Amino acid sequence: MACLEKGRGEMRLMYDNEVMDATLTAATHEANYPVSNLKDTRLSRIYQSTSGTAQYILIAGTAITASCLLIAAHDIPSGATITIQGNDIDSWGAPSFSESVTQSDDIMAHYFTSASYNYWRLYVNTAAAFIIGGLHLGAYTIAPYLDLGYAMNDNDAAIVDISAGGQAYATETYQYRTGKFSIPEFSHSQRAEMRIFWESVGLHTPFYLVKWADYLSYEPAMYCVLTAPLAWKQNKSDPNKYSMTLQMREVF
Repeated sequence: MACLEKGRGEMRLMYDNEVMDATLTAATHEANYPVSNLKDTRLSRIYQSTSGTAQYILIAGTAITASCLLIAAHDIPSGATITIQGNDIDSWGAPSFSESVTQSDDIMAHYFTSASYNYWRLYVNTAAAFIIGGLHLGAYTIAPYLDLGYAMNDNDAAIVDISAGGQAYATETYQYRTGKFSIPEFSHSQRAEMRIFWESVGLHTPFYLVKWADYLSYEPAMYCVLTAPLAWKQNKSDPNKYSMTLQMREVF
């Protein structure tokens, strides 16, 4: 296994999801779990296929530009073949673009050279039914390198009471992650890109975050919301540079 490089690493933000404005069609779906559920920002609103090989989700629009695919809250059987495809016509014998997606139990994140097609297709070749709670197709924003002195917390939302005798009584709920990342240097153009991100998500819209683009096995992608506004600090020695702290929590 590769080791993290000493220094700083690349963070990626995915928030402009082309799936939301596209027309979605699935090969099959269970009656109560249609593919339209993937337009809901809640990962609990799942799409579920029926059993049968050669399942797909078709994402149709006009010149949909993408350079990444994320699949969240999924239950795709081990051994399934997962492929992202792109074409300008709804014909898939020999699509213009086709790449395999590496399967993972966590959020799957697949990056590729930016391309624009009228049709994209997530092709899942497995005989069993499968579930997807979140599907993202689009571009990504690269945040400037972050300092290694970041904070990541594993939290538990369980409600716990301690009795007079020292016993624990708990209502088990869910566990989630929070993060606080210091990004020490932004140029004016990078700051403008982050402000577009801020205008899109604010403190209310979930987005995907990959903390280490090259080391997903160390820290899986997060589906999260910001928990504090973007607070900019100008560099004392260089008025053309800024720093900022990014704070978020995982949501589902």
